[in-house]
Amino acid sequence: KPSIDLKVDSDGVAILNLQRPPVNSFNLDFLKEMSHTLDFVEKNKITAMILTSAFPKVFSAGLDIKEIYKPDAVRFKEFWSTLQEVWMKLFGASFITAAAINASLVTNYSTTNKTRSS
Repeated sequence: KPSIDLKVDSDGVAILNLQRPPVNSFNLDFLKEMSHTLDFVEKNKITAMILTSAFPKVFSAGLDIKEIYKPDAVRFKEFWSTLQEVWMKLFGASFITAAAINASLVTNYSTTNKTRSS
């Protein structure tokens, strides 16, 4: 079963449904599939793309820890370059992108408050 399901409506809006059990973690195969999917969306003049999850309780766990813990050097290099390729395709896309997150999302976001003294 593919890790990504893509449907395009009559208005040219693509729904990209992440469906890699159990938590949509990004491994090399998933990233390759994502890269090919983004190529398809770009080539077919899609106007917008919505990323969402097939799983009701999780959007994505992020990078698959098995890919980055004690990795094989050759595989890790391919994994990392494919990850960068996917991000560049997303950031440079000619179509609008949005994420419909209706579940948990693991993130490493933090804020700090700094005061400036004069």
